[in-house]
Amino acid sequence: MLAMRGINFLERHEKAFEVISELTEETFNEFLAVLTGVTKASPVVSIDVLSSRIAEKVNSVKKENILEILSTLMNLYALLLYNPKIKVGDLIENVQQSIEEYEYSDGEGLKANISILKNRLAQLLDIDSLRTIVKAVNLLRENTNTFSNARTITDVRPIFDAEVETNSIDCVILNTLKLSYVTNGELQEFFISMDDSDINLLIKVLDRAKNKTNALKSLLKDTKLSCVNVE
Repeated sequence: MLAMRGINFLERHEKAFEVISELTEETFNEFLAVLTGVTKASPVVSIDVLSSRIAEKVNSVKKENILEILSTLMNLYALLLYNPKIKVGDLIENVQQSIEEYEYSDGEGLKANISILKNRLAQLLDIDSLRTIVKAVNLLRENTNTFSNARTITDVRPIFDAEVETNSIDCVILNTLKLSYVTNGELQEFFISMDDSDINLLIKVLDRAKNKTNALKSLLKDTKLSCVNVE
């Protein structure tokens, strides 16, 4: 059995399981059709962007619930990707068993209709375009360090005379680049000081990277390959 038993897995995904099972048949079919269409027409790795696009077309499901569902589906697709010997049916049986065995401290179980949930998960886990997005996410993260965020810190450092009691006679502007990245599942930070020439060089390098990306996208338009957007 896959390692999905226990409180951690179900507490992370209980909301999605409940929402999926509680949707009306009409709403679920609409959501499934939109999810399939959006991921196929314009695949993107960002769950936030994807959930916003779906929310624009499915008014009957709250955006936060769409985000919960997508997050859970991405995790389930990833489990299938990392465990190629596991079939979709086996995974769904694992989910069912985990839900049936799970109880809160007050003795209450997960509020999800198992029969409906299993049927709908089978359909949600059979979307080729969503499977492709999960594979793209996996490829993007197959590096020792994966970029997370960046910010700059700019401050003025005074230059004092030999007599510090006197007013400062000059100053220097200091820029510090803070890079956040993920390594081995942990968020790390890196700080580096930069002057004006360093900033200009970095902008030039990043502009070139963007131009190269756009050039490759233009070349791909003449092929049968589609590019998953990284937003």
